[in-house]
Amino acid sequence: MEKNKITIVNKNITYTCRENQNLLESLEANHNANFMVGCRQGGCGYCRIKVLSGTYTVGLMSREHISKADFDSGITLACRTFPTSDITYEFLGLKK
Repeated sequence: MEKNKITIVNKNITYTCRENQNLLESLEANHNANFMVGCRQGGCGYCRIKVLSGTYTVGLMSREHISKADFDSGITLACRTFPTSDITYEFLGLKK
């Protein structure tokens, strides 16, 4: 399976991710990065990201943490985001 190049611009991290793997899972497998994460199932909002470029599909996630307006502007959860191309994103973390 093809791997996509993933870049987190505000953390200066680049890694690869297969299309059947979510961004958070792949990040944790490729780097010992110190990120606050929680449930890993789309419910807690700790892994909020803003996709700056690239294409992706998403799984179910809590609207409490990702509103329709957020999603329409490229904000999603890394644990529920699966790349279909190279992706560049910014790690946001839990909404305050």
